[in-house]
Amino acid sequence: MPAPGATHGAGIEPGLTRLPGPVRKVCPVVLRDGAILAFRHPRAGCQLVKGTPELGETAVCTASRELREESGLTLTPLRHLGRLPVAVPGMVWDFVLMQGGIIPDRFAHHCDDDGGHLFRFFWHPLGAGGGREWHLAHVHALRQVNRLLVRKHPAQDTRRSPMRCARHARQASPNA
Repeated sequence: MPAPGATHGAGIEPGLTRLPGPVRKVCPVVLRDGAILAFRHPRAGCQLVKGTPELGETAVCTASRELREESGLTLTPLRHLGRLPVAVPGMVWDFVLMQGGIIPDRFAHHCDDDGGHLFRFFWHPLGAGGGREWHLAHVHALRQVNRLLVRKHPAQDTRRSPMRCARHARQASPNA
């Protein structure tokens, strides 16, 4: 089994993948009242939702799919916040801001990944960093999310239209 956060994926252009190349991950960023949605993995500590883009899948589509698979939540991508290196050389993460839905303070979701796990979700204060219970790659990802949010100020501009992945746009269009 690969180490957490160390699977395949590489960038061609924003959101598209091919092998070989840097390890690519996509992290849907869900915010509420100065906190970010996180979960406790039963074997790998506290983490943010993240996953590997499938071949030809955009970061926006990956964010929606991974959030649904790992948390059971179906939220709308608002904007791509950026792509930054995370944790180890050769690993980059795309961060996609998500919006919508009422999310409980704490909840659990059974994820089918790696034979099935029960992920326990909670809200982690932004800027708090991560402690010993956090997976190292996700401690670094928390710092990168904070850096992107300070640079982009997404909470102050909610007028932008939600992003749609091409797959969903084709399904919604009667002319597709």
